[in-house]
Amino acid sequence: PELKELARHMQSQYDMDRHAQEEAEHAGEVSDSFVDWFSICGPAQKCESRLSQLIDLGLDHVYILGGSPVAHPHGERQAAMVEQARYFADTVLPALR
Repeated sequence: PELKELARHMQSQYDMDRHAQEEAEHAGEVSDSFVDWFSICGPAQKCESRLSQLIDLGLDHVYILGGSPVAHPHGERQAAMVEQARYFADTVLPALR
């Protein structure tokens, strides 16, 4: 219930013009528990475990999002996104095959 309320609040208060910007007012409202509920992120073993559970339920597609190319399309953020995708492909995906 708490996460559901936060999701509703974020839907109405989230500033898309400041998406993924650390200085955005809404950034402080996103708790670690909300991130865990809303996404799959963290160490490789944690991602493998959560994805395996979803695969067992019938999941057959995954969308990988690392950071936000809209908010910061160049530089360090973009390099980190590429590195995250490579790490996922090299480390997590092989464990799911």
